[in-house]
Amino acid sequence: MREKINRLAKGIVDTEIPEVLILPETCGGTVTAGQICRKELYVSDRYGFFVKGLIYSSHPCVKVLGSSFGGNRNRLFYEVDCRTLSDGDKIEGVFDLVTNGGEKKLPYSFVVEPDPVGKILADLKTPEAFAKLVQCDAEFAKRLFAYQDFTDAPFLQDLHVRALYDGLKGKPDRQNGLEEFLVGLNVKKPVELEADTAVRSLENPPAGHQEMIRVEKNTWGYVRFEVRTDGEFITLPKTTFTEDDFQDGVCEVPYQVNTAHLHQGKNLGALMVSSMRQDICIPVEVQYGEERKDHQAYGRREAFGKYLELRLEYELGLYGEALMLNQLKQQLELIQNQYGESLAVSLYRADLLLLEGDMEGAGKVLEDCKEEADSVRKYRPEYAKLHLYLSKQVMSGSGQAEQEEMPAEELLKELCGEFEQGSRSPYLYVRVWEVYQKNPQLLTELSGFTVQVLMFAAKRKLVDEDFARRAAELAVSRKYGGRLLLRLMTMLYQQHPDTGLLNAVCSILIKADCRDKKYFPWYQKALDEGVSLTRLYEYYLYALPENYPYLLPKEVLLYFSYEKSMDAANREVLYNNIVKFMNPESSLYRQYERDIEQFTMEQLLASRVNQRLVTLYHHVLYKEMIDEQVARVLPAILRSYRITVPDRNICSVVVCYEELDREDVFPVKDTVAYAPLFSSHPVLLFQDKYGNRYTNISYRKQRAMTGDTEKLLERCYEICPEQPMLLLERCSAIVRNGMTDPADRRILKRELGELRLHALFRTKLLHCLLDHDSRRQNAEETMPGVLDYLGQVKPERLCREDRAKLLQLLIRQGCSTQAFAIGKEYGFCGVRKRDLLELCSQMILKQLPESDDTLLGLAWELFSGGQWDGALLDYLCEHFNGTSAQMYSLMQKSEEEHVELYDLPERLLAQMMFSGETGHIDPVYDCYRNGKQTSVLVNKAYFTMKSADYFLKNRTTRDMVFAYLEDAVRETEEKKRIPTIYLLALTLWYSRQDTLSEEQKKLARSMADQLLEEGRIFAYFHQLGQKIPMPDSVMDQITIEYRGSREVRPELKIRVLPLEEDSHNAELTKVYPGIYIHQHVLFEGEVLEYEVYENGAEGKIQKDSGRLSYDSLQTSGHISRFSALNDMSRCLMEHNTPELKEKMEKYLTDHAAMESLFTLM
Repeated sequence: MREKINRLAKGIVDTEIPEVLILPETCGGTVTAGQICRKELYVSDRYGFFVKGLIYSSHPCVKVLGSSFGGNRNRLFYEVDCRTLSDGDKIEGVFDLVTNGGEKKLPYSFVVEPDPVGKILADLKTPEAFAKLVQCDAEFAKRLFAYQDFTDAPFLQDLHVRALYDGLKGKPDRQNGLEEFLVGLNVKKPVELEADTAVRSLENPPAGHQEMIRVEKNTWGYVRFEVRTDGEFITLPKTTFTEDDFQDGVCEVPYQVNTAHLHQGKNLGALMVSSMRQDICIPVEVQYGEERKDHQAYGRREAFGKYLELRLEYELGLYGEALMLNQLKQQLELIQNQYGESLAVSLYRADLLLLEGDMEGAGKVLEDCKEEADSVRKYRPEYAKLHLYLSKQVMSGSGQAEQEEMPAEELLKELCGEFEQGSRSPYLYVRVWEVYQKNPQLLTELSGFTVQVLMFAAKRKLVDEDFARRAAELAVSRKYGGRLLLRLMTMLYQQHPDTGLLNAVCSILIKADCRDKKYFPWYQKALDEGVSLTRLYEYYLYALPENYPYLLPKEVLLYFSYEKSMDAANREVLYNNIVKFMNPESSLYRQYERDIEQFTMEQLLASRVNQRLVTLYHHVLYKEMIDEQVARVLPAILRSYRITVPDRNICSVVVCYEELDREDVFPVKDTVAYAPLFSSHPVLLFQDKYGNRYTNISYRKQRAMTGDTEKLLERCYEICPEQPMLLLERCSAIVRNGMTDPADRRILKRELGELRLHALFRTKLLHCLLDHDSRRQNAEETMPGVLDYLGQVKPERLCREDRAKLLQLLIRQGCSTQAFAIGKEYGFCGVRKRDLLELCSQMILKQLPESDDTLLGLAWELFSGGQWDGALLDYLCEHFNGTSAQMYSLMQKSEEEHVELYDLPERLLAQMMFSGETGHIDPVYDCYRNGKQTSVLVNKAYFTMKSADYFLKNRTTRDMVFAYLEDAVRETEEKKRIPTIYLLALTLWYSRQDTLSEEQKKLARSMADQLLEEGRIFAYFHQLGQKIPMPDSVMDQITIEYRGSREVRPELKIRVLPLEEDSHNAELTKVYPGIYIHQHVLFEGEVLEYEVYENGAEGKIQKDSGRLSYDSLQTSGHISRFSALNDMSRCLMEHNTPELKEKMEKYLTDHAAMESLFTLM
């Protein structure tokens, strides 16, 4: 713009004005809500000339990235900010372009719509609509369920639905979460499985035989179930199944029968199909081997087993030796008769002969079967070892009658080594037991080997009482017990009910930290028997049954009256028993009373609840003892519920409140959980050990504390009326029904500040507060305390209407800085114009910010809508730039209101001269000239522009312009230095004047001479020639003047009637950019017809045409040969012979005089 002014000031007129082309011609379409959409447009000249200028957007949501541009082809980017807009909003406005080719307008209209996913979300207005989507496309719905913007769906704006969603989202099994969400919304039933539970009977299945179970589901939806087996002979290729395994609602579960694990006869097993809500048992029965069972092999095993059992009894000496030998012989003969001779029979016969003392016979038998024993060494090593053992017995018996016995300690050590090498033979245990029987002093510790031997002996009731006591003493001294040792001591106590053994049993239980209820009888026996054992009383309390119906033993009560190091679990049990069964008037009760109260209050302040503590709370708490500290925590106890969940898979109960941004998780112990419920409509979810949650689980809910708890609650409310959780239900009711009580606002404000409210509920609560405060503010001029919750407000989470109310409240409270910051980010939509005017005025007066696009745009919008004051006009005058029409209207209004204009007239004047929009340039210039300071360059530029408008655009111009031009020409001696446009405008003006003064004629002659010298001849020179002398070459010819395009050179076709019938080309001479002339001599009676063409995209286009004839007025008073010849021609045509003769004589006289006076050089 400055360059244009400089050029104009020098008298240089840009005749090549760009023809601005804007693409696209209109801007519009759809834009995506919640995003910033970048778009572009192109500004260029139709013929490729340089275009420069500025661009402005009328809508605050449409921002141009860089307002200035310049180039042959300008690519302009703009952004449509839809972050705070929603579906259906419209953005309408216009781009104003101020260019060197004029001022242009490009309207735009954008419709805001959601992205593809957003469109789908917008259609989910009800839970049923979402259920339908899940049914149609479950995979997409699963992804949508986990999508971060899923909460934008209309049906999720319900508090209960949102709380349910928040509790289920983000869990390990997303598909299960989706299924439970639908079930929790009651838009579908949970999937139930069905299978035929009839017994599956098989008979002699082949190896690897496979069967199928058909599992059907009753409805669509996600289901996951597991299959497990009861019976080793049933194997499963796959144990976990989901809905992907269903085909047309049927899932086939394969199972195989492993014949390797089948025994002869009937094999019973089962398949267990388990889902979260169901358990289906399918019995399986396999009949195996009945037809081809090897009765002989089966009987043989039975017979050998009986023989070995008799042999073990012989070793133990339970019966007479002769009797046992006789039974062994009979059993061996039976085996031999029924199943024939074998290696095993031979070895057992040799063993019998050894027992009878027949060494020779035994040796002979062993010798006969030696070869066979060696041959089976690899696959039946036990026979080879038995043969070797018996052979050594024969050799020792025949070679040495008196063999020295191995010491007991060494023998025991050797036998222990056999055990460590893996031997678990009962004969080994018999041998060791014999050693212990003979040498009880060798029992010095209870190693694993020793415990196994003693278990062997105890099962056969071989352990006497003394030996049992010795084992018990060792068991007590052992640091760690173990299950086997516990079984041994339990078995020995049952055989010998001795205090020492009972002590050992309880000692092992205490060391193993056994607190289960099933161990209580042992601790009870220990107390009854007077066993003295460290921590016995503590474990007695640990294992005490929940429903124990008696007062604890006196010794226990006395012990704990002095023992102060009990843990909380024991205290619960002890104090619960005392308050339930002990006489409050007893001295022992008074001894405990202080501790019970102190413990109960500690648990109360820790907000712990269980069945025992509830009993304590009932006993200890009364209205008068409730202080502020207790009043803060007691409501959670009073509102606690006992939730019983029979399903053993559930490990936690999750409580989600519609109002709170949190969830409370309570463990399920023994199918019971205790949870405080402060709302009448919480969402209860049930979580398994994998973290998955379920909605439709069977449970029972009952108040943990019964009785008259309302009085305690009322007392809590009296002491601490602002307890947040107590007010939660009331707060929810206020949000639902609106404020009806003056205290409601205080309640909402307190809840807003003290609780972590859910974002959706917070939004609804703020809506309630803002609506209330807005209505109050409209009714009251001054309202203290408004927006005292401003720190809790997050404008981005408010709807458009609530943001508008917030802005109006802020403005009226004088918080203009905060209001402007919010409006700048989210817009001022919905705010009353008078409030916006107040905001603008406050920001302008604070001079914050000094210049801001948002404030400027808002100020102009208000001014355009007829809302303004002095401060706003002052600010606009100082900073606003727009189209010439906008700035002119601002200048007019500001002049009327006598507001300081600053440099607005100069900016506007410069812009008008830059763009060529000079419709109101004269009053603007007058305003500028009357200002405090003017610029010589701007003045010169103005007069140059006015000269150009007058000469090139034929616009009416004020006389002061020509006065300025006359002064400029007069003061310049060298006319070549005068801008050509000055000469043209002034000479054209002279040609249109009725008369000229002598001074003007002198100026006109000097200017005309300069123009003629430059070859610039125009049609108006004929009129100017009437006032000043003009060469014959100008005056004797008519002049065709054509003003056309500067880029395309025109073509001229002429014909002179009546002499010429056809048109022919004639030359056009360029005398000024875009101005062409053709001069032609016409005589009286001749008519010149002409046509002007330009080449366009569609060929030659006729641009101008006309007829010209000789006009005698052109030459009246002008003496020239051309005028003399024209006069003679006219007389000839009129047959005026006298006048013709006179004209001819005068012509000859003048010609002779000229030849005598002037000679050719």
